[in-house]
Amino acid sequence: MLDTGYIYDYMIIQKENNIIITVTVKTNQSKQNIQFNKNKIYVYLKSTPQKNNANIELVKIFTKVLKRPVILISGRKSKIKKLVADNITTKKALETLKEISIK
Repeated sequence: MLDTGYIYDYMIIQKENNIIITVTVKTNQSKQNIQFNKNKIYVYLKSTPQKNNANIELVKIFTKVLKRPVILISGRKSKIKKLVADNITTKKALETLKEISIK
């Protein structure tokens, strides 16, 4: 695991040129948001989990925020999900996600 100096190293793992991000999703919320809380990344989604809507919203958010394609690789029917993004470092992803979670 790459040491970035952050407590969140194990939630975003570098695999060659890709990263794997583990998030906990909360659906049917009043607004979209990404928050860091203790040892988890929480993603608040407006969509409900029916008909894959929350998964689609999650992928769209991370694609927009990280400015690169993102794919859901596990957790399709779970609150804990794993996403993969190409050509980005763990450090850059954490900086970007933390920046938008403050806004």
